Amino acid sequence: MKIHPATGAATVDHFKPKSKRQELAYEWCNFRLAAHLINTNKDNYEDALDPFEIQNGWFELNVGNFKIKPSDRLDETLKSKVQATIDRLKLNEPTFCKAREEYHDRYHGLSQDGCPPDPLPLSWLTEECPYVAFELERQGRLRPPRPRLPRP
Repeated sequence: MKIHPATGAATVDHFKPKSKRQELAYEWCNFRLAAHLINTNKDNYEDALDPFEIQNGWFELNVGNFKIKPSDRLDETLKSKVQATIDRLKLNEPTFCKAREEYHDRYHGLSQDGCPPDPLPLSWLTEECPYVAFELERQGRLRPPRPRLPRP
């Protein structure tokens, strides 16, 4: 998703920690844009998957609680790497679950404050939070298209 305000400002992460790989400290190939909270959680650990290598379908979203888990379709080795990434980056902490829920609810036009807003289009969700858009489509949870009214 785009860097959500609740997850902190955008930061640059050294994917391979500069404390362990000083030769990569100024290499573009080692930089990743990350929310401050993600960067803090990752710290100098090297057990998180590289976001450039993650493929669609490796993580699955539970739309009941907005937590993510490794896909059951993965082999055990990859499943454990996905789970290690979830654990290291704390992707199921309330801040992240709430952000995913907010994107879901805004797309579906569900109320955050008692006043139901107009649902936002799938193009908005795809731009703002492509993972939630992908998961809603994969799970068959997209809104049905609105019927077009005839023009007067």
